[in-house]
Amino acid sequence: KKLNAAKILNTAVMSSEDKRKINERAQRFGKEQGGNKKYKNKISIKEMIQTVMEDTDTSWLGDTVEGTCEDVGKPYLRLTSAPNPATIRPQRVLEQSLKLVKEKWRQEANYHHACDQLKSIRQDLTVQCVRNDFTVLVYETHARIALEKGDHAEFNQCQVQLRALYHAKLNGCQCEFLAYRILFYIFNGDANDMMTLFNSITMEIRDDPAVAHALAVCRAWLLGNYHSFFKLYLYAPNMSGHLMDLFVTRERKTALRKITKASHLLNTS
Repeated sequence: KKLNAAKILNTAVMSSEDKRKINERAQRFGKEQGGNKKYKNKISIKEMIQTVMEDTDTSWLGDTVEGTCEDVGKPYLRLTSAPNPATIRPQRVLEQSLKLVKEKWRQEANYHHACDQLKSIRQDLTVQCVRNDFTVLVYETHARIALEKGDHAEFNQCQVQLRALYHAKLNGCQCEFLAYRILFYIFNGDANDMMTLFNSITMEIRDDPAVAHALAVCRAWLLGNYHSFFKLYLYAPNMSGHLMDLFVTRERKTALRKITKASHLLNTS
């Protein structure tokens, strides 16, 4: 049977009982986590650079670095000193590098190589303070490849940077990655952050198919509606299915425990 998407994705209409259950679950997760925020909503350009230059002298940050390296392929090495322009590639070379990484990924699917090259591209962009649509494309590409291989740590690094880039009004696939962000909250059990995010999503954005799907998954998860949850898993758009793979086994086990417990209670009664 085909999924009745219109019915399940209608997240705007919720009964008072549904809202009560969602609020109770959000409060429970908040207590378990001690109210701590795992991920910041915004990150400055200085913080972006410092993630690349960790434990390194960053007194050069006020200077403009313009790369002159012409090497299309270059391995990633953590910087331990101020960057040398002769080893940094300008954007026109980095565009060729990204194209080559995509081609090799499609042909060989070598994640170690792709991740290494993409981190090198990101580093060259960061130290030159390049923040434009190409920067967004690089992080989106790395995030998708990381998702495909189930590398949630690398994916999260990319999505944190993308949130800052989108906040700077740069062009990109914002709705697609907003959907991933919602699903990532489910993976981490961040119910409080979910509720905060829900309040900031406009009705126009909610109509996007990927966002609507993610909101429906989140609603099903918060309410413990496993019938809808697993139907939505089968019809996940874009790469949402790869993200749901991170927690679908956990939720399947939870559902089975609840079914077993309910069956036991019925038998004893």
